[in-house]
Amino acid sequence: IYILTAVVGGFCLLCYVAPEMVNTFQAEGELEEMVDRYVRAGYPEDQARPRIVQLMPQIEIARIAIFKSDALRSLVFILLGFLALYLYFTNKIKREIFLAVFGFFILVDLWTVDRRYINDQSFVSKAENDQRVAGKTDADEEILKDTTLDYRVLNLTVGPFDDASTSYYHKSIGGYHGAKLRRYVDLIEFHLRPEINILYKDISKAAANDSSLSVLFSRLRVLNMLNTRYFILPAGEDGNSAVPLKNPVANGNAWFIRSLKSAASPDSEIVGLKRIDTKTEAIVNTSFKQELGLKDTYDANGTIKMLSYKPNDLVYETENKSEGFAVFSEIYYKSGWNAYVDGELKPHAQVNYVLRGMTVPAGKHKIEFKFEPKTYYTGNSIAMVGSILLLITVAGGIYLERRNKVIVS
Repeated sequence: IYILTAVVGGFCLLCYVAPEMVNTFQAEGELEEMVDRYVRAGYPEDQARPRIVQLMPQIEIARIAIFKSDALRSLVFILLGFLALYLYFTNKIKREIFLAVFGFFILVDLWTVDRRYINDQSFVSKAENDQRVAGKTDADEEILKDTTLDYRVLNLTVGPFDDASTSYYHKSIGGYHGAKLRRYVDLIEFHLRPEINILYKDISKAAANDSSLSVLFSRLRVLNMLNTRYFILPAGEDGNSAVPLKNPVANGNAWFIRSLKSAASPDSEIVGLKRIDTKTEAIVNTSFKQELGLKDTYDANGTIKMLSYKPNDLVYETENKSEGFAVFSEIYYKSGWNAYVDGELKPHAQVNYVLRGMTVPAGKHKIEFKFEPKTYYTGNSIAMVGSILLLITVAGGIYLERRNKVIVS
């Protein structure tokens, strides 16, 4: 006991007196990793790096303080444990008292550490929570005046791809979810972040007049393709306020294109997006083009209007004089989404790496996308059969039990 107390307690004392001898408080490459996180969240590198460089020494000081505090805390528990063991083995206290004291030490240890993670500050009243979550900014209020059925918002006052708060009021270009669509992550890294950097770089100059602003917005081809009608930008000297900026050249919910380009691979598709005008052109994998018999050129003189929007049911009305090809600003997901033209199931393709596209016959038509995953309906059927079998088993058991009682009587 003496040896163990001296070794472990001595190590804790060394940690307290000279923490940098036994630990490091800034990981190799941590600075670059933090800069990269901020850049991936949508912040320009030339703004993120100086802030992080200034912040790192303060983080290191805080880590040393936490480390020393826990080393001292551990030393105190070791000494108290040694005292209890010493008193027990020298018959100064009974076994029951020793176990009670040790149990108390364990309780205090667990309790104090647990309260670091869940404590009084971890809980708020329902009213306070509603106020936090639902608190609208002036920018939100302004955007919500637009009552159009469907458009998207890119909020640059937060990390657009690491923050979900924007989605409370708006359909967000970014947001956060633990499970992400791989293709959309590719699109973020390959197109959206570079276009956000273009916006950051040139917005102050372009804001001087409407024509310059329209030119800048026209350069954001993939953001326009995703129907980004509003940007929320930081404002004020401290950057804590926000202003909405309307994008008048967003592509809309759906549109007809003139030219359909081919790509032999997904890599070619995502690279090809840099070379097309998403308003008049689209790019599709060769396999879809061959399977669906798609053409290279189409008549783009038609109109598409969204009639209703539900997360699992989208309805459009089209009118075109000759056969056309429509691109829909919705994510392509083959495992569940079906397309209908006037109630008849029709095939649709993945275009522009992530979106949906389909041939639309001449005339006036109703196009509907429904989310109808087979696995969901199969699972429901299996669950229903299982429930029926369970009820039959229970009913049969009750019947047999009563029947046995009658026979015995």
